[in-house]
Amino acid sequence: QSCCPLDEQCIERHIGRWAAAIARGGADGMLIDTEMYESDETGYSGPCVCDDCFYVYLKEFANGGRVLYDQIQPQRRGLWLNANEVSEPYGLYQNNRIAALYDEIRQRCQAINPAFIFAHAPGTRHLAIIMRGLGTSSLPCLAFSEYEYSLGFGKRSYSEMERIRQEGIPALYLVGQYVVTQTPELVRDNGLLGSLYCDGWWLYYAEAVLTHPDADDPQAFVHSFGRVKGTSARDYLDAITGMHHRLDKLLEGPTEDWPKRK
Repeated sequence: QSCCPLDEQCIERHIGRWAAAIARGGADGMLIDTEMYESDETGYSGPCVCDDCFYVYLKEFANGGRVLYDQIQPQRRGLWLNANEVSEPYGLYQNNRIAALYDEIRQRCQAINPAFIFAHAPGTRHLAIIMRGLGTSSLPCLAFSEYEYSLGFGKRSYSEMERIRQEGIPALYLVGQYVVTQTPELVRDNGLLGSLYCDGWWLYYAEAVLTHPDADDPQAFVHSFGRVKGTSARDYLDAITGMHHRLDKLLEGPTEDWPKRK
């Protein structure tokens, strides 16, 4: 099962201490990937109602919190929150605690290196609240989206970025390009749209355009970590270079000349 999102000992062991260590080592930043993969869920809808989370909330806001805690069976905690119409306040309170936990990690690292930047993957729906703690208005967290991996830039890309803005999360939304499913032309087009209509783009798996460069090298097309079959690394690099030249020209001109959002 997944750990509680407020398990301070676990978070410090796997994130906090390493973030501080790499900041001291001279790194420019750290990416945190909260996709759960082989866990009980692939995402986190929240809120957590583990013993500690539930008790802390009752202790803070309920009269006789300890008595209530002992009376409510663990499997009925969610039902109790719904019945008493406090599910939303409970979730907001927990999110504020989560953000504060990561804000402390951020402050610790930026005390070492004021320019140390955090990034979060795989998007805006996997414990996204940590981005509120990992970013500031002057040094936003980078939201590495994976939604576009196979679908490319689309309506949801734009709406996810808008959601970040509306919720006041200090983050920049970066469109993800999955090399094993996107041809050089798709990477070019999606990268351009992501740069114009969102906050930028990123490439996964980037090593696929840096190693085994030949189009006929079978090692270049390993599942998940390679390129589209029959392409060379140079095909991608040339497409990306041309896209950036076009982007520079478009940014200098009127927005009416921009390619339309798909």
